[in-house]
Amino acid sequence: MEITSGVRPLAIVRAGGRVTGLRLARLALPAGRAPRPENFVVNRKESPVFREFDVVIAAIGSRAGVPVEKTRGVFYAGDLVLGAATVVEAVATGKNAALEADAFLRRAPRPRIRHRAKSRALLAGVGALPVPLAAEFFGRPIRSPFLLSAAPHTDGYAQMRLAYERGWAGGVMKTAFAGGPIHIPGEYLFRVGPATYGNCDNVSGHPLDRVCGEVARLVREFPDRLTLASTGGPVTGRDEEDCARWQANTRQLENAGAMGVEYSLSCPQGGDGTHGDLVSQNAALTAKIVDWVMAAGRADCPKLFKLTAAVTAIPPIIRAIQAVLARYPHKLAGVTLANSFPALAFRAAATRRWDEGVVVGLSGEGVVPISNLTLARAAGLGIVVSGNGGPMDYRAAAHFLALGARTVQFCSIVMKYGLGIVDELHSGLSHLLAERGLRSVADLIGTAQPAPITDFAALSAAKKLPRVTSSACVHCGNCTHCPYQAVALNRRGVPTFDATRCIGCSLCAQSCFAGAIQLRPRTAAETAALAQH
Repeated sequence: MEITSGVRPLAIVRAGGRVTGLRLARLALPAGRAPRPENFVVNRKESPVFREFDVVIAAIGSRAGVPVEKTRGVFYAGDLVLGAATVVEAVATGKNAALEADAFLRRAPRPRIRHRAKSRALLAGVGALPVPLAAEFFGRPIRSPFLLSAAPHTDGYAQMRLAYERGWAGGVMKTAFAGGPIHIPGEYLFRVGPATYGNCDNVSGHPLDRVCGEVARLVREFPDRLTLASTGGPVTGRDEEDCARWQANTRQLENAGAMGVEYSLSCPQGGDGTHGDLVSQNAALTAKIVDWVMAAGRADCPKLFKLTAAVTAIPPIIRAIQAVLARYPHKLAGVTLANSFPALAFRAAATRRWDEGVVVGLSGEGVVPISNLTLARAAGLGIVVSGNGGPMDYRAAAHFLALGARTVQFCSIVMKYGLGIVDELHSGLSHLLAERGLRSVADLIGTAQPAPITDFAALSAAKKLPRVTSSACVHCGNCTHCPYQAVALNRRGVPTFDATRCIGCSLCAQSCFAGAIQLRPRTAAETAALAQH
């Protein structure tokens, strides 16, 4: 490609009935003149030049043929203001037009533009967080209610330090134990769906001694962050030995300076199997372990007992824990609810007749509705709850808080998007609070209680009917998968809806990726048609 600058066309050259090139005059800028296109003049001291071309692209230097009229609410920029100006100057006119439009919308005086091609304006800036997100953890102030859960991104000092540098308020270090080596299989992580994972919270391979050293360092270097640790202990049925280990792990982490300790009572890979595969499926066993910990633990170090949602009812488990906590009124404790959900995933196995089944703990988007239901039934019982189990955006986290969780722990969202996602979580929650007229996180916590669930019998029985915005329809036919055979396409490929068959289930509207289908109330005749059918 050959670029010729600083020239002006003199003539279009033709040969053999076709255009072959341009004859160009060299330009010069007189002394003292600004380097604008209209100030350049033909350089008479240099001979014209000829340039061949294959294609002509009209890119810059155009002059608009649209008349510029003074119309209220209309502002002009670019070539309409300056003609064939430079790109920098054209951008400046756009900024000026934006200033004028902003003043017009605010009904403020029209700004004084000193130079159409050069001007400046000092802006107040954008408030990233219109509502402050300050929260607390058992009375300890924290910068936001969003924490990292015990997971791969909290498995060590380096990970936690990076998280704090990225802006996280705190985190629970990955679950660690004292004693011998921990078996952690290779390729333990499963990706079940685009935003659903398995085994994100598998235990740490680091011994408790190392974790204690890392806890102490993090607390020393980041005193304004909430550094929590996670541990557990054996459940062998030999209560004296088991109790000693749970209590020893507790004291070790407290002595390291942990700002709180979380206890894993719900590892998806299983527990003792007496009254359920997981410890926290057994109310009596859960209460026993809670008592061991509370008896030995310091009053000023909060304890969180991590429970599972895989129970027929969560209130009996919560009440069993509350009965124990009532014996230690001067000590701080609550629950983390809920853990990842136990499930079975398959992967290829060369030595088997069929794929290998592996028990995993589901996390991420797929378990959020389960966590919502569990929190709805537990958070109103008067126990401190740290919400966990799948939130993949700020709105899911807001639901947890509205149901009564005091903090929200994240795992899968960081696995998918990285630690920097915390900025979007903070911004999203803050703007959501502003939108709902809430002035703080404290105003949000528990707002859905005491009756967060609408009873099935109380749900409206009104059957709406779909309508389509024809211009938005992309004629994909997804809506014709209607199980009630109420949708058909007309000759233009736009859906029509049979009021005698449609029961208003909303599948078509929710399946329309173009957003062309909405539900509307039925007319009296349409309601009668369905009733008669």
